Amino acid sequence: MSKLDEWRSHGLDPHQMLVLPQALMGIPAGALLVANGGIPTQAESGRGKKVVADMDSSLVALDSKDGQLLGQ
Repeated sequence: MSKLDEWRSHGLDPHQMLVLPQALMGIPAGALLVANGGIPTQAESGRGKKVVADMDSSLVALDSKDGQLLGQ
């Protein structure tokens, strides 16, 4: 398997992605839903958390064709 493309997740620490099976609240079926944990981490320490108080988690919808942001 090879990577076909790469898009921004519009957040920090993306950790899960699902395909929306049917349209929901204006987001079309087939959109990619990305869960961003939002916790800044230190790569050099094995992903140790920096400042949990600065957490900015989000759920993002991306167009599966071009990665365009559909909602956050």
